[in-house]
Amino acid sequence: MSNGNNQKNTKMQEVQVKDFLMEFIPELFKNMGEDVHVRVSKEIDTMFVSVELDDPAVYIGKSGECLASLQFIINMILQRKEWNAVRITLDIGGYKRRQIDILKNIAQNAALKVRRFGRPVELQPMSAFARRIIHTTLKDNPSVFTHSIDEEPRRRVVVDLRK
Repeated sequence: MSNGNNQKNTKMQEVQVKDFLMEFIPELFKNMGEDVHVRVSKEIDTMFVSVELDDPAVYIGKSGECLASLQFIINMILQRKEWNAVRITLDIGGYKRRQIDILKNIAQNAALKVRRFGRPVELQPMSAFARRIIHTTLKDNPSVFTHSIDEEPRRRVVVDLRK
């Protein structure tokens, strides 16, 4: 019964978090002089928050650093509100969505190489977020499996043939 209660509590938190984000994020950007459109959707294990505005580059930053900082701050606010069961992924101007699409292609190409040559493929070191996308993309693939090796900052995914 506790698993059912945990799922119910998580669903309630997701609704609360979505409502909070739909109010908080436009207000945050309004305080920075921006008018934004926000969409929040549940995607696999995260609440995906998409923010559209006229000039997203300044909020994305070099290599997504500003975007990552904003996401970190929002996640910290959620933790302070004790909404720990919900993780958010912040996307500004489609930057994160494009990044996810690239990672999914990398995962699929690695799986093709593993099947073709019968040898494991080690990907380049990447962030925890990027590794999670690779693992999630290939988790239901009947031909390959994934695992991570090494320690940060050299932690990377290995795609191998399922036996």
